[in-house]
Amino acid sequence: MSQVHPRLALSVFALFVGCTQSPRAPGEHGAFERPDHIETELMSGQLSDVEWANQFFMTQIHDARFNPDGMDNDSESNNCGPASLAMLMTARGALPADLNAEVAIDHARAMMAPSYPGLDLSRLLEDVHVYADQALVCVDDDSHPVFFDEVDTAGSIPQGIEHGGGEPVFGYSWGALDSLLESEGAVIAYGHITQSWRNRFEGEYGTVGNGAIPHFIGVFPATTQGDVIVCDPMHKGGAVVMPRGDLQAFFSSPVNVYDTTIRVISWKDPEADPAGWVGTISPSRWEHYGPIALDAGTLVVTMTGTGDADLYVREGAEATESDWDCRPHAGTSDEECRLEGAGRYYVGVRGDGPPLSAYNISSRIEASASTADETLEPFTVAAEEWLRFAPIEIDERSKLVLTMTGTGDVDLYARQGAEPTQGTWDCRPYSSTSEEQCRIEGAGTWHIGVRGYASPSSMVTLSAAAEKPTLDVITE
Repeated sequence: MSQVHPRLALSVFALFVGCTQSPRAPGEHGAFERPDHIETELMSGQLSDVEWANQFFMTQIHDARFNPDGMDNDSESNNCGPASLAMLMTARGALPADLNAEVAIDHARAMMAPSYPGLDLSRLLEDVHVYADQALVCVDDDSHPVFFDEVDTAGSIPQGIEHGGGEPVFGYSWGALDSLLESEGAVIAYGHITQSWRNRFEGEYGTVGNGAIPHFIGVFPATTQGDVIVCDPMHKGGAVVMPRGDLQAFFSSPVNVYDTTIRVISWKDPEADPAGWVGTISPSRWEHYGPIALDAGTLVVTMTGTGDADLYVREGAEATESDWDCRPHAGTSDEECRLEGAGRYYVGVRGDGPPLSAYNISSRIEASASTADETLEPFTVAAEEWLRFAPIEIDERSKLVLTMTGTGDVDLYARQGAEPTQGTWDCRPYSSTSEEQCRIEGAGTWHIGVRGYASPSSMVTLSAAAEKPTLDVITE
């Protein structure tokens, strides 16, 4: 087994209290993207692809640079899957960049367990140990394999992604590989170590047995056209830039070298409804959501959960520990903020209590809705951004007409009695432009929202008008 710096052993009771640093909020950040300053340095040549990737690269075996606490016996290590997931999580910012490599790998393996975060002792194999490090649950197990497909009885890559708050997306072709690299920024590839694959690396490669050895690697897009960055956890020389076609050697069938079996999996942030955010958070960590647009009325943001997460709401910018408009600080994860005044409100959550707090945030707008005609000042909507407005009440003799005009592609939504979502609405014209209209009948309270679709930024205007029937005078 690997030798790691001193660990905090968990009691049997603690095994059922999972601890993890949540990845970026689902739907909030979209696909994994490099920070702007890193992208600038890469494109200008100040930073090479390899230098960037080596910041999160780690080996599944012992290496003085990339995993000094790794396993000494190369051929007995089955940590390629956990190491690949740990590299992906570190690149995404879901794990601290300075976290010990072996701890990161052991935490990724814990996340792959079917029962994570409450690890089922009855499913732990012999010589498998559970420990905690920096509020992360970790499983020290270097020898048992993990799987590409989700299974109920063993660890797998898709379960690790799901337990991290992501959505696993599979690909089985060159086109799918290219598409996932472009849309999600990284894939974990499943293939085989062969002599042909080892020949792609100039540096020292770990010792493996003869034949085709099942293996996982991380693959990232390179800045040079036609190339990819390969992070193979068995390569002690770090990340390597190679032509995309060289992956053919990795994907070659172990039965017939002329056949190619492409299997990749990517981490996609599932799109979240801004009216409801769910997650887990460790102490001192932040998650940010929004903004929520308030035109009139009262914005009510409610959080429920376990542990002690702190709710923050701020108008005009993301909240900080010192700058906020509402922070109940109740000592639990059950908190509520009520705010008035037109503006865009940003919601934040900060871990404060035990190793892991769970939270569920919902928002609503309370208002004495009006049927008076109103046209909002033009406003901007980013792609995948939701903006919501004060509800409008109409009586049984009226019709509500919502008209949106503008540039780009923004979608108009209306729903009776509750806020609309992408899957639930009463009116959604869904054109390929921002020119849309809803004509609504039915007494009650109608909730209005707009969502940016494809354009990076769209400028739109929204108007609401209540039409009442006219009384025709009949003359004889």
